[in-house]
Amino acid sequence: MSHDDLIAFKNLTLEHLENNDFQKAFSFNTNLDYKVSWSKGPACSIIPLDLEMSGVKPAELLAHEPKNKKNVHKNYFLDNTLTRVESFDRMGLLSEIESTKTDSGIRYSIRKNNFGEVNWLKAVEFEKGLPIRACRIDSDSEFWSYRYKWENMKIVEITTFSSNSIPGIRLFVDYSGDAVNSIFFDNKGSKIVIYNKND
Repeated sequence: MSHDDLIAFKNLTLEHLENNDFQKAFSFNTNLDYKVSWSKGPACSIIPLDLEMSGVKPAELLAHEPKNKKNVHKNYFLDNTLTRVESFDRMGLLSEIESTKTDSGIRYSIRKNNFGEVNWLKAVEFEKGLPIRACRIDSDSEFWSYRYKWENMKIVEITTFSSNSIPGIRLFVDYSGDAVNSIFFDNKGSKIVIYNKND
């Protein structure tokens, strides 16, 4: 299967990452009625199954703001859409901010540290309201691109193209009800699990 679409989407994301004007165009409207949820660790991403594909179990959203801000995340949602994430370091100080915006039908998020340096840029392309492609590019130019296959409103397969593996790896998603149970790929007949929610 061709990976031209993933290469093109990666190149588009890279162009934006290298564009200072694009980087500066992210803004945060403090006057909107956001829903704020805290988590002890990363809980969500604009890229579907982003954390799980990295082998990370998403942190649960907390019912209340924690008194101790060490290693916590403050997640902002608007109409159930992630709009901003503030990350606090092991001293409980704000260290990084992730901001989002939509441009030409593509959803972007950019993460910067306290010095204004970009850590990464993420992008998600939609078709009929569903994510069909996504990409993350780090400041060191490492990248991960994904194509999603949907069935019955669930992602069942992800084709990957990244800087640290061979292109065209197909990941399969197993569910327990509506929750992701595991993500795996086939290696010459062997099932290689990269995420298991029970681990």
